[in-house]
Amino acid sequence: MEENTRAPQIREQDLERPGEEKFGVIESWAQLALGMGETVTSTSFGLAQDVRGEVKNRVDATLGWAEEIVRSGFRFARTVSDRSDKLVGESLSRSEYGVQILLRALRRTSHDVAGLTSSTLSGAVTGNGRQMRSPNAHLTASA
Repeated sequence: MEENTRAPQIREQDLERPGEEKFGVIESWAQLALGMGETVTSTSFGLAQDVRGEVKNRVDATLGWAEEIVRSGFRFARTVSDRSDKLVGESLSRSEYGVQILLRALRRTSHDVAGLTSSTLSGAVTGNGRQMRSPNAHLTASA
């Protein structure tokens, strides 16, 4: 943006018309007013162009800001997705491990129960010194 801080110089030839040496007072004032009108018009349109340029820069900056906001929103959403995926993956892995531990414990318990049942039945069938009483034995003894 160029600044023109110098006052325009009025030259003698600007006040002369071909065929005449000088204007009269009224014509001189009219010429000065027209020259001033041209300067004001030129300055006004120059300022309007400067404002247009600044508005364009601000609009472009605002659009860039809005684009960055959207981009950062998507980056954040992607980060949330990644962290959620890691959390769910870790939860599934630990849950699977916990279920496997439970199943192994149940398998050991079922083997132990099967062994106990087998030895108890074996002892009952072979009469291994102890007699098993039926839970309803007191009913049959009275009858």
